[in-house]
Amino acid sequence: LDTFILVKSINQAISRRIPFLVVSKKHIVVHLQILIDDFQPTVICLQETKLLPSAKFSLKQFDIHRYDKTPSANAKGGVAIAVHQKLRSEQIQ
Repeated sequence: LDTFILVKSINQAISRRIPFLVVSKKHIVVHLQILIDDFQPTVICLQETKLLPSAKFSLKQFDIHRYDKTPSANAKGGVAIAVHQKLRSEQIQ
């Protein structure tokens, strides 16, 4: 069976699995990659990504489909779905 990870908050998932403080988005990606290595999911759903549209976000071997909610200069909200490249996926508008 394939593994799916549904993450309500990146920080919440990391704090439950990895017991130390995450202080930057760069660290979040590194720690998320550790979760991926442990569970080998095919799909990852993230919410409250809080990324600006100009922010780069990538995970090894995953296609990222995301929606960034930014009505102001401050990043807030946002969702992302990461689909392993072994699966065909495309973002629809």
